[in-house]
Amino acid sequence: MSKKSILIILSMTILIGAAGIFYYDNTFARSIALVTVTEKGNDFIMIQKANGTVEKIKTKELVMPLIEVGEFYFITYYSNKLRSPFLKSIEPSEASF
Repeated sequence: MSKKSILIILSMTILIGAAGIFYYDNTFARSIALVTVTEKGNDFIMIQKANGTVEKIKTKELVMPLIEVGEFYFITYYSNKLRSPFLKSIEPSEASF
């Protein structure tokens, strides 16, 4: 391989890597919050944050029987530009707001 070919391949690799980092950084966001559950559906919960905002979070059916409406939870959820927010973890909380 010539030096020109190696330089082109290296440049393309760096460009693709930078684009991947930019994409991941701008499309995925992790949120951690103390919330109260205001509503339950088959595959979602409606949460209310301390500042009063309400958000719909997709959940797995496996955890739905364990979640109580009106209770406080410490949750971690992910959201991105390509799909709606989804629950990563949930823990009951003794704290309230």
